[in-house]
Amino acid sequence: MREFMEFINLKGLRDLSIGGLRYTWSNMQERPKLSKLDRFFLSSEWDELFPFSKHESLPRSTSDHVLILLNRKIPKFDPRPFKFENTCLHHPRFKDLVGSWWS
Repeated sequence: MREFMEFINLKGLRDLSIGGLRYTWSNMQERPKLSKLDRFFLSSEWDELFPFSKHESLPRSTSDHVLILLNRKIPKFDPRPFKFENTCLHHPRFKDLVGSWWS
């Protein structure tokens, strides 16, 4: 285990946190023992290429491990709709201010 941790530190890897999930394994007993066994370790190069990477958990089936997914999709950012209040037209300096943008 010590050699594994030394390797992680030597390579500068970081553990990608799991959104909303603390444990990935359970012994499935009435009073369960829980542990975080399954992980993704990322390099700084990966972070530069895929800055929006997320670690997601999938529904558990018959396994005692939670299925995990590394999602590297770029989120869609919808443009904000343009809003204009007609009352702006009645401001005494409206034409001067708007006209100065195109001068």
